[in-house]
Amino acid sequence: MNHKHRPFLLRELQFPKYLWALTAVYGLATFGLCVHNAEFLAYYPNMPEEMTHEVVYLAWMGLTVVGLAVVPFYMLSLGVMAAFVLALYGLLGLSSLAHYSLGALEEHTLAANLLIMFQGFSGLVLAVRAVRETFKQARRHAHRGAYGAAVKHDPRLSNR
Repeated sequence: MNHKHRPFLLRELQFPKYLWALTAVYGLATFGLCVHNAEFLAYYPNMPEEMTHEVVYLAWMGLTVVGLAVVPFYMLSLGVMAAFVLALYGLLGLSSLAHYSLGALEEHTLAANLLIMFQGFSGLVLAVRAVRETFKQARRHAHRGAYGAAVKHDPRLSNR
């Protein structure tokens, strides 16, 4: 299928190296918070009794599956879709801030606060950069012809 005629979400997109690096940093932040949650669960304020080590690790696995879903989209040259899934993966990191609905900042340990903030911040940065990169590349390729050559806009052909 010609690139120009593919729907936006199915278009190809090249991820720059920094986006992969941000993904790795966020993945490590997510893993770090998960391990800390699971191993120091008793130190987190007001945790529900249903919250166990196993539940914490299952939640991390679910989050990780969303991140790993990026790979098949990217390998199938569905880069825009991959970028949106990557942005969703990053936004899920903001869920770490839900710890503060159970207990105030002061009630958490320093390590817990640092890990919560690091996961939330790195996830937000990843999401913003993934979406920004998508639209940056979309604009760059919007005025390209079928063979990648720049197409000049002719105002006489516009119906606006």
